[in-house]
Amino acid sequence: MSRIHLALNTDRLEESIDFYRVLFDTEPAKVRPDWAKFDLEEPALNLTLNRVGDAPTGSDISHLGVELQDSESVAAVDQRLRDQGLETLVEDDVTCCYARQDKTWVKDPNGHGWEFFFVKEA
Repeated sequence: MSRIHLALNTDRLEESIDFYRVLFDTEPAKVRPDWAKFDLEEPALNLTLNRVGDAPTGSDISHLGVELQDSESVAAVDQRLRDQGLETLVEDDVTCCYARQDKTWVKDPNGHGWEFFFVKEA
């Protein structure tokens, strides 16, 4: 299964959790003091909310991503991107967002980070 991943910055985490509970008519899959995650089947979406301070971050978008079905798919995407001349950053077996993951990163021309990742252990 592939699904879109959106990570949104917020200085109002609790209010944002409440808003997305109503918007998607579901409870978050995980909540931590600085982070919350909604796993949706329809639409296929992995949405995380990341607490930030009061200082402006430049964007409400932390990063964008696509969750993939296995580590081999992450490696295949990384190879395809590099073959097309894009610079990637590979992170194998890292702990991020309270899970162990394999991932590769690439930035768009405006500097927006995209991650392609597989969650090995939640």
